[in-house]
Amino acid sequence: MIEALGYLAAAVVATTQLPQLIKTVRTRDVEGLSRNTYVLIVLGSALYIPYALAIHSVPILITNAWIAAVAATILIYIVRYGD
Repeated sequence: MIEALGYLAAAVVATTQLPQLIKTVRTRDVEGLSRNTYVLIVLGSALYIPYALAIHSVPILITNAWIAAVAATILIYIVRYGD
């Protein structure tokens, strides 16, 4: 039961950046997005990956790998299309 809760939480958290990713990819509009915020999201999520591996937590691993990838994609758009 607790493992299922972990997967549910992972799924919810993993979807938090999807609306921003979809909007950014469709419009290439990055005005109002903070480069520093996305750098920190990528860094924080990337740091969780070895932690998840060390404690053998699949939900933490999947969630943070996904968030790092999504945030990195948004960050690339910020760098490419920002001021």
